[in-house]
Amino acid sequence: MIGAIIGDMVGSLYEGNNIKDKRFFFLTKYSLPTDDTIMTIAISKALCDCQDISMDSEYFDEMLYKACINRMVSYGKQYPDVGYGGRFKKWLNASDRKPYESYGNGSAMRVAPVGWFCDSLEDTLRVARITALPTHNHPEGIKGAQAVSAGIFLLRTGKTKEEVKQYISDTFGYDLDRRIDDIRPSYTFHVSCQRSVPEAIIAFLEGTSYEDVVRTAVSIGGDSDTIACIAGSLAEVIYPIPAEIRKSAAENLSAYQMITNSDLIYYNSTVLPKKNKSLGEQKFDIRNNVKREICLCTEDGRKIVTNIKWNRKIRADETLIVTKGFGRSLFMMSKAEFVRFNEMLMSIGFGAREQKLLKKIFIEEEVEVIADAEGQVMIPSWLLEHAEITSEAVIKGVGDFAQVWSGSEEIDFVGGIEELRIRLMLQAALVEVGKV
Repeated sequence: MIGAIIGDMVGSLYEGNNIKDKRFFFLTKYSLPTDDTIMTIAISKALCDCQDISMDSEYFDEMLYKACINRMVSYGKQYPDVGYGGRFKKWLNASDRKPYESYGNGSAMRVAPVGWFCDSLEDTLRVARITALPTHNHPEGIKGAQAVSAGIFLLRTGKTKEEVKQYISDTFGYDLDRRIDDIRPSYTFHVSCQRSVPEAIIAFLEGTSYEDVVRTAVSIGGDSDTIACIAGSLAEVIYPIPAEIRKSAAENLSAYQMITNSDLIYYNSTVLPKKNKSLGEQKFDIRNNVKREICLCTEDGRKIVTNIKWNRKIRADETLIVTKGFGRSLFMMSKAEFVRFNEMLMSIGFGAREQKLLKKIFIEEEVEVIADAEGQVMIPSWLLEHAEITSEAVIKGVGDFAQVWSGSEEIDFVGGIEELRIRLMLQAALVEVGKV
């Protein structure tokens, strides 16, 4: 998956400016992710969404299909200007999204995570098909996704390049006996699976290292970022990605604030443990220290107009805790502040019944939210419903503690944990007085 992302970044400079040579600047400060990367991450997130659903369940296929749509739309709207095709853009912005019989290579460019998801080739082909169907339901579109994911699965389960070549040729009818030196001179821009996926696979078959595979893929010309993305997704299974390449890619991603560690959870938690240990691969870490003003969004990526009355800024990948608050509000705080919050609640002089109720409301129903590169955090629908937040919200806070409520409401603001402690202690005292 990281191999696909880096391949995309390398190829991005040369898609509109083809270089028919393997000698070129590999990664520069202008090498950025395109739609290939963003949709690859979207599919990885959809797979994460469905990891706890048994593939034997009658609901699995439907749930994954819906998750793919939700994640592609969410990421597509979060990153609207990364090079999507015209038909895919229309699909993203449609109110009634339906497959549009595409046989473009978009299905193959985003499928890398699937090759690491399943325990059998049969299931890999099944899941690849599902990830293609929301947009690329043409047989060639499905075939492209299945060929790439099958190649990844076969390589990671010990098959040789020759065995992978034979399987893909026999199963999908791709001509993989050609040579890059013969393809390169006359090859032009093609976005169909049938005119770009085989070429990417041949680049992988000919390459002798991760870098050589990507250089070979870019040197073909045409849709350079996608061909390098696909070839790179195969190459990373059997070749180590050099540390200096990983470092350069991570620095670019950090500098341009495009994706964060939270976008790479699937790679670090699912792909990495399945990689051959001899490759020496480490967790892919994007260090991102730029702080931004916090903003809220819904589970489907819709931004909530947020009136900020909180001086605190937030880093990409920073985790905050959100709980139900007083009345129709939410409490939001840092993880360290939540520890203090917890200790404070347990120190109030309520009886056992009241303590249990406090714990249920404020502690047991807490959720962790992670900020993206833009400082945006996704609030679960059930918490938004509790606070009756639909399109507008207010965030007002002191230090590491804030209260969130609907923009159409007026509430009694709690000015931090200490003020909350005093209010609760007063309430506890009143309860005791009532008992006398």
